[in-house]
Amino acid sequence: MMKKKQIMILLILGIIIGGFFYIINISTFEPHMTGGNGNPALLFMIPTVPLYVYFSILLYTTFSYFFSKNRKNKIVIYTLFSLFAFVCAMIGEYCYV
Repeated sequence: MMKKKQIMILLILGIIIGGFFYIINISTFEPHMTGGNGNPALLFMIPTVPLYVYFSILLYTTFSYFFSKNRKNKIVIYTLFSLFAFVCAMIGEYCYV
């Protein structure tokens, strides 16, 4: 039962992060445009960083629970996958701001 709750939290968190990512995308000005208030997307970027960290930790614990039969190899693989997902999210965040 706990893992179903964890998967639902993972899905909801993914939707929230996607929404923040979209808001950041539409709030960022084009290079040829001038904005009077600086970059308002930076206000939305600050809360997404802890959400990315929590998402990667939750992703790691979910993967390690479902694929823990061969613990040595699988934990290394899913740790690297979680780290890769986190780095991709941060690179995407940086490219859009």
